Amino acid sequence: MLFLAALLGVAASWDTSWDKEFTYTCPSNQHLYRIKSKHDNGKEDRVWSFYCRNSGAVKTSGCSWTNYLNSMDNVVNYKCPSNKILTGINSYHSNGPEDRRWKARCCDAATPLSGCSWSGYWNNWDGWMDGSINNNQVMTGMYSYHSNSKKTDDSNTMSATRRLSMVTGPATEDTEAARRTAEEEPRPGIEPALIQHH
Repeated sequence: MLFLAALLGVAASWDTSWDKEFTYTCPSNQHLYRIKSKHDNGKEDRVWSFYCRNSGAVKTSGCSWTNYLNSMDNVVNYKCPSNKILTGINSYHSNGPEDRRWKARCCDAATPLSGCSWSGYWNNWDGWMDGSINNNQVMTGMYSYHSNSKKTDDSNTMSATRRLSMVTGPATEDTEAARRTAEEEPRPGIEPALIQHH
């Protein structure tokens, strides 16, 4: 019984809290590769967990935060500047519109990026989200929109009535670090969502 309780405690752990502002920054030389989220209809918000890895794709130089990328109830449609990779997320929630505003942190890529494309939506309204990219990819942008009629999450890069999509694409060759990550961390299933990747 004690062992089961401990497992349940771990499963319920999130990087963020309901209705609270948060800032998540990957450790040095790491970039985002997986985003997980759960929606609550009573709070009309989401909690989030973020996962980073060192694939040799990102530098510690050239890192900076954006200003807010959206106003409440409006679309987030952002791509990092050329040859930069997504390494952090900031957001705060407002109970009036039941929505969030977002900032992004981008850092220099270690090698030129090419072949970027949108992922498709990673979540449905109010739906569970667990999206990730391939071992030779990085996230370079995000798209999300909010629906007052749904009052859940369809994908506004992380808010209670939004849907999320990311930009992703090939970044580097399959390095030894990436191969170790692939062996240690199985890639979860992806729901439709929008993430830009390289």
